[in-house]
Amino acid sequence: LSDILKVLQERRTHCRALLDLSRNQNRVIEADDYSTLLNVLGQKQRLLGRLDELKRRHPDLGQQWETLREAGPAALRRECEEVISEIEAILAELMQTEKDGAEELSQRRETTRRQLESIAQGLHINETYRDNVAPYSHRFLDINR
Repeated sequence: LSDILKVLQERRTHCRALLDLSRNQNRVIEADDYSTLLNVLGQKQRLLGRLDELKRRHPDLGQQWETLREAGPAALRRECEEVISEIEAILAELMQTEKDGAEELSQRRETTRRQLESIAQGLHINETYRDNVAPYSHRFLDINR
């Protein structure tokens, strides 16, 4: 049961790092720095892998916590509750940060889509104009005269 606190503290550390990366990700998105964005996403993926590994190494953590909460030493219980509370707050902020980033990417994708539509429409207008004007302009542009 004494390992619970260490596992929770390690999880909190990883969650904080994930939140920092998420904040950095949003700054990179706002700066349109997509090569750095790929790097940040890779770092996040590795960190999520570490969290998964931690979960695999301690599959019975929830059951151990219930046992500790019911009958463990009060001081250890309080420390674990504090760490769990911090983890929950970090995860709540992380969820909001990720949501904000997803919304920003969605807005940028929509802006890009509108710009591409505008370009495509402009090309279509240019082709139509060229096709309509071409027969008349060719008879006046005789370079052999």
